[in-house]
Amino acid sequence: MRKLFGILTFLPLFVIFYSCSDNDVNSSNEAPEVGKVSLAISLSEVLDKTGLNVDSVIVLFSGPQAARLSLTISADGLSASGEKLNLSVGTYQILVNIYAGGAIVASGTGQGTVESGKQTIVELTLQFLPGSIKIIVRWNTDAELLFIGKIGGSTNWELWKMNASNGSGKTKLLSFTESYVGGLSISPDKKRIAFFAGPDAAYNIFIANIDGSNKIKITSQTAQFLYYYLPKWINNSTLHVSIARNGDEGKRDVIKMNDDGSDIVYLTQTTTRSIGPLSLSGDGSKVVFSEGNPYASATTEIYIADYPSFSNKTLLTNPFNPGSEDVHGWFGDKIYLHGSNGTQTRILRINADGTGLEYFTPAGTTDEYNPKLSDDGQRITYISQSANVQNIYLMNNDGTGKIALTNNSSTADIITGVDWK
Repeated sequence: MRKLFGILTFLPLFVIFYSCSDNDVNSSNEAPEVGKVSLAISLSEVLDKTGLNVDSVIVLFSGPQAARLSLTISADGLSASGEKLNLSVGTYQILVNIYAGGAIVASGTGQGTVESGKQTIVELTLQFLPGSIKIIVRWNTDAELLFIGKIGGSTNWELWKMNASNGSGKTKLLSFTESYVGGLSISPDKKRIAFFAGPDAAYNIFIANIDGSNKIKITSQTAQFLYYYLPKWINNSTLHVSIARNGDEGKRDVIKMNDDGSDIVYLTQTTTRSIGPLSLSGDGSKVVFSEGNPYASATTEIYIADYPSFSNKTLLTNPFNPGSEDVHGWFGDKIYLHGSNGTQTRILRINADGTGLEYFTPAGTTDEYNPKLSDDGQRITYISQSANVQNIYLMNNDGTGKIALTNNSSTADIITGVDWK
């Protein structure tokens, strides 16, 4: 084991929504449950920046209850095993001890608060010369999902909320009067929602508070823009929106607009192709998107380009040829999408460099689509359709641990949008 040189100091603890790299190793492959805490360590930073061979990490919690969480690192530093524990709501003092060769080589303290109904991630950075080790403590106190659908015999579209861990606590927030409602997107600060609604071929974008109150229409039809759909928040005041130029669904473009419908900017202007949905890289410099015509015989393909210019376009993948794919998320170097060969729709994951294509949906008769990543990138909610019956499911970000969150049994139960609150 190489020695660690320099003075070890512990930086103050702070609470953030943290995007972990794929080199981070999680202490469990199971979907987090209510109040469960998991632990991760960025092994690549430990090995690459410090040369320190960490063999275990212990995290001690004191506050409303005393708790202990440990993570054991494999000899090659490439895998980890650990524990999960329940924490009740409250503020905790946290002590982290890092072991190498059976001895404590670094330690630090901090503070974090478990709040009901919120995902909380605490990042503790242990800094020394010439680099730093990141110890990440995650806990999930039953995050919520919002969804739009017609369920339980309702003839109206409705906005619902439920607990993300098991689908409990279903509560109706709003009943819509529009003939169609879909494309739910929640703002990053979790205070507002965006969606499209209206009669067929005359959709508009609406904004509302997270509880469904104060619904406002922010767009209107013109001769050029016959309908808008698939809003997606860029930040807390700006959205991406898909439009159908001159009402032709085969010629979709992407625009950017403020949350009051002002300052519309064309990001794409196609004459024969359909562009979108899309997702941005973590630093916002790249965009991944689908392009083609999903309502004609042409194949839809997935591209990566510079953002916001959409220049330097590069083909990423087109696994269903002929067929179509839609992009639904970009986290770290992983891109999540669904694709169809005309007979089945499947969820896929691929690296941002085009390698490592994985199918999360086995070949068969069940359709799975519209994957939505949790804020920490660890879980995915999606819609599953079997025998024309739709339900909302949850799985880990590697496609394992699938569980049903709804138990619809009728083909009249329809889900048109799901997102993480």
